[in-house]
Amino acid sequence: GEDGVDPTKAAHLDCETRTFEFLARNHQSLKKRYPALKGSTLDIAVADGNRANDVENGTTDLLTKGSLVRARKSRLGAEWVRGAICEGWFAAKISKVHKDGLHYDIKYIHSGKTVKKVPTFVDFNYCGSKDTPADCVRCDIIVPSVPDPIVSDTCRENGKHRIGSSGGCVSERVA
Repeated sequence: GEDGVDPTKAAHLDCETRTFEFLARNHQSLKKRYPALKGSTLDIAVADGNRANDVENGTTDLLTKGSLVRARKSRLGAEWVRGAICEGWFAAKISKVHKDGLHYDIKYIHSGKTVKKVPTFVDFNYCGSKDTPADCVRCDIIVPSVPDPIVSDTCRENGKHRIGSSGGCVSERVA
């Protein structure tokens, strides 16, 4: 079939109760015998799931070197002033963490452009007016992000991952 399993040699894929009981009882030994290859889809998906949970829970140490982030862009290069910040978010990776813990060098993924000393946020003390006060004076510039699902992004890990790889031909070994 399309899943790569040879149905003529798949004795344990018959969907009978005894088969699932066998697999459940022997799960640990099967897992040791047929480990996933390093860098396989499963490993990457687990790491992405863990990062997604951390981002959702607001874990504080997510802005580290090599981390994927969503960042804003400035029309004026590295000057982060009102009117210069582009609308929307752009995928980037942190290439350097500065000692103050509030500034980062980032590289935008799609353009490849590197911007140095990007702040985590910018405070504007001149937002709004008497008639239309601003809701917030702080603008986030960098926030933690989670990669797209592995099947939608073939450039992940510089192509070193293997989509759907398992460590061994299960149908050959199980049959």
